[in-house]
Amino acid sequence: MLQPSGQPSESNPHPESQNTISGSVSGPTVQAGAIHGDLHFHLGQTAPPATPLPVSAQATGKPSPPLRVSKVAGGWVLALLPLLIFSAALGAVVDAATRQGPLVVKLALDLVIVALGVLALRLWSLVARRPFGALTAVVLDRCTPRRLAALSRTTLTVILSLEAVLALTLVVQEVSRGSGDPRSAGANGALVFLLATGFLIARVLVRPRMNPEPRANPVP
Repeated sequence: MLQPSGQPSESNPHPESQNTISGSVSGPTVQAGAIHGDLHFHLGQTAPPATPLPVSAQATGKPSPPLRVSKVAGGWVLALLPLLIFSAALGAVVDAATRQGPLVVKLALDLVIVALGVLALRLWSLVARRPFGALTAVVLDRCTPRRLAALSRTTLTVILSLEAVLALTLVVQEVSRGSGDPRSAGANGALVFLLATGFLIARVLVRPRMNPEPRANPVP
């Protein structure tokens, strides 16, 4: 048996083996060696569980509602940006050419520019030796935003109806104004944007009917 000093006592049958129970310890500890005496168990107090910190929306990977709204709005702005730039540029050119003339003159010039674009597309199809209809379909598909084409038919119908109301309201408002009214600046570009997006939406709605899927022949 060991004395308090850690040295073996005279009754120790194995004086060559030593162990001590006077070492410094911390935490749950058992001191032992070649045991011929006492054992020293030291059980420290269990640490309290850590208080969980409040988890933010960014840590969970779920964006906050304002962030989701900003992402959706930004995606739509980027999707419609080419049409916005085209409409604004065409409206500015027509306004400058007509010197803020009547709306009828502006719309007539818009149609002339569109006709020139169709003529250029026709010449392109002749040079490329591609069918005019197929080439036109490819160009219109490229001009149609994917976000717009991915919407449901009900949503597209609602958007088309709203654009028709807005376009009609804009036309009535411009007709009621006199020629050269400074408030008419940009109205032609807005009308071109509404007509362009309305045409693309109508094409998306009508295209499944124009190109129905082939039906399988019934098995006899």
